[in-house]
Amino acid sequence: MSLREACSTGCIRLLDWIWISSCTSVADRVPHWTLTNYLRSDRYYYHYQFTKSLEVAANRGDLEVVKWLVVHFSGCEAPASVVGAAVIKGHLSVVKYLWVHCRYISAECSKKRKVVDDKGQVLAEKRSEELIKHNAAGNRVCWGDRIVLLAAEHGHFDMVRWLCENTLGEEEKYYETYDKVMKHALRFGDDDLTKFLLPRGRCILDYAKKCPRLEVIELLLDCGYLRRDEEAAASAIRGLAAGGHLELMQQIALLHSPLREDYTHWGFNKLLDNWFMALVDSCKYGQLETVQWLHRYPICQRAIKLVKKDAYTTNPMTEAAGEGHWNVVQYLCEQKTAKDYDEPLERAIRNGHLKCVEIIIRHFLNTRQRPRTCPIDVAAKAGRLEVVQFFHNFNPQYQFNSELSGSDAGYDNGAKDAMDAAARAGHFDCVKWLHLNRQEGCSPYAMWSAAMRGQLPMVQWFHFIRAEEWAIQDMDWVARRGHLDVIKWLDANKLWRCSDYSAKEIYRNGPLRVASWLYNHYPEQTPVNLNGVLNTRRVEIFEMLLFLDVHSPQCINRQFAEDTGKFVLEYSLEMADGNCHILSWLKVKLPSMELPNYHYYP
Repeated sequence: MSLREACSTGCIRLLDWIWISSCTSVADRVPHWTLTNYLRSDRYYYHYQFTKSLEVAANRGDLEVVKWLVVHFSGCEAPASVVGAAVIKGHLSVVKYLWVHCRYISAECSKKRKVVDDKGQVLAEKRSEELIKHNAAGNRVCWGDRIVLLAAEHGHFDMVRWLCENTLGEEEKYYETYDKVMKHALRFGDDDLTKFLLPRGRCILDYAKKCPRLEVIELLLDCGYLRRDEEAAASAIRGLAAGGHLELMQQIALLHSPLREDYTHWGFNKLLDNWFMALVDSCKYGQLETVQWLHRYPICQRAIKLVKKDAYTTNPMTEAAGEGHWNVVQYLCEQKTAKDYDEPLERAIRNGHLKCVEIIIRHFLNTRQRPRTCPIDVAAKAGRLEVVQFFHNFNPQYQFNSELSGSDAGYDNGAKDAMDAAARAGHFDCVKWLHLNRQEGCSPYAMWSAAMRGQLPMVQWFHFIRAEEWAIQDMDWVARRGHLDVIKWLDANKLWRCSDYSAKEIYRNGPLRVASWLYNHYPEQTPVNLNGVLNTRRVEIFEMLLFLDVHSPQCINRQFAEDTGKFVLEYSLEMADGNCHILSWLKVKLPSMELPNYHYYP
């Protein structure tokens, strides 16, 4: 177990045990394979684990583990993603600790800051002071310049207030990023915070355009802003649609009635988009009266024609069906607003809204159309057993007075993939019900799918009912997915034989626990080289390098190192995220390795 994995448990005693068990020098390393040989004796892995472990702890909001890491490590730097992880989850105590004890604002983030007067006028610019706050161990955590916005985007407004009070200068309230913070605060209705955040010399209305809040829209209407701006009026109508504020929508619509004719011509524009999205939102939130009013409006009629021409990817009926608003679905079916009813049917099935399913099925029967995909397959894949049972018992001649039978209409036949689909999605209850009540059965792919998901009870059940049909050579992917309990069971029952290429894949990409098991049970399959085997995993790259360095060091050649380096560079969002330490380790291992320039940690 790596320290990062241990941090996810929150157990300080486990962290202490790993730390005490870890060698502090190369000479102290034990002869058998263990990650504790490297945690404190390999400087690159040491820095790497600090970064990754701190991010795990910050994401969990585990302040005690964060403190433990800061105290036990020394001289390490973590990226801004650590603070971001805590901010996204709303862990204010962690954010406070990182700011007070180990903040670091890099030169790239420490731009010149504006000096403003009481009216918001810029008087001068100066460099930021006190950018670094050291702790006793010399660790530091980078602090990005969009942290406040990140907190606002995720609705953590207590954190926004604290960050603005403690981390921002008054001059920063005039930056574009802060404008976005204000708009989020206004949008989510924290009026006290909005007043607190409002910069000197600014007005609430400076941030109010496109705000969907009822109170803000009423303010814009009262001050005449919506009369002056036709696009803002359309945006307000869209904002009101989800809440069903029909009277106010009608009042705003009259300000610009009739609409300019050029806006109803064929084509896409912001006004048309706002009206169409108002229709979509009212459908999604089940506002039937609003839907009916919008549907009659000429500009929405134009938008519906665009939907039928596939100019819009969003289908209003799909949104209503997905949320279970059967009355809206029924109205839209009566008005024939959709070109394609397959998507609404599939959304209703996947979300288990049986009433909507029945309404759309009735439409199919009335138009003598057939769904493109088998509804039972869709329901089985989504794990909607009640919908599966509905279609299994479906008799349109009896239920809907249709001339077509269930099989003629395409609802009872063609369900040959239902068990496979349910197994692939891990819905064991659907699998067992289909086995007992349907005749189609399943393919060998079903057991493979269950094994791929790590569903050992389902794998064992499939083996019990149809042991003779499973293909052992197809189970290599299960090993690559890391489901060790499934692998052990398959191996014990002689249902899996690791191919040479699969062994290379596992040694190249992990997971580490599978590679260790494979080395102990099938040492003869330890690869000589891994050239040409692509990287596919990002989680355990460093651990697998250390494992290879001990068990198959000849694999770490120039080509392997350069392939790994390119993979790390391609998939690292920022080189300060800890993966730069992997490149540094490779560079020391193979000094001749060619990689693009980047910052190597000492």
